[in-house]
Amino acid sequence: MMVDGTNDEGDTGIEHTSEPMSDEEEFMHEEDDVIQPPTDVEVDVEDMSEKTFSQHNGSVFCVAISTSEEYVLTGGEDDLAYVWKISGDDTFQKIEGHKDSVSHVGFSANDKYYFTADLSGYIQLFELQDNKKIWEFEVGDVLWVMWHPVVPILLAGAVDGGVWMWKVPHLKQKPYSCRMFRPLMPHFYRQTVIWQSVMKTVLLKLLT
Repeated sequence: MMVDGTNDEGDTGIEHTSEPMSDEEEFMHEEDDVIQPPTDVEVDVEDMSEKTFSQHNGSVFCVAISTSEEYVLTGGEDDLAYVWKISGDDTFQKIEGHKDSVSHVGFSANDKYYFTADLSGYIQLFELQDNKKIWEFEVGDVLWVMWHPVVPILLAGAVDGGVWMWKVPHLKQKPYSCRMFRPLMPHFYRQTVIWQSVMKTVLLKLLT
């Protein structure tokens, strides 16, 4: 006698399992199980900042605070930089002229000068007292720009391996007077060692 394995209701009694879910399907399944917060609920956020500055049109890429903690310098993707006061009125100075996003800004240690630099390598230097531009220079695609932590010496490094240094404020009389170091060895570590050695020698000569 043949038995077909089905009962009176036509059920074989064998459970058929579905195909295993892919990682994407499993993720979507787990995501559907997450309870989503309501979107129509307003949350009150207390603004505890001392001051809010919102002149930039876009992202802010760099911020610097003066040594006196009286001024703030900002640069953003709108090709602009601003100098503004932390306390007091809302007076600010708008810095224009850049060709690309402003990526580096900084005050000198004595708070007499500040610089703004963009991604294209265009650097501007100003006197903080009256926001007067006293110098400008282009170094190509810039990687970093910074002040010496004690004396008014400005340093910059470019993508092509060039390292530049300017002693402020003498560059007002010689706007294109600078030192450039271009290590020949391609390895980054060796370039760094050479750069540190050369800079140490040059800085000692400038300060003595």
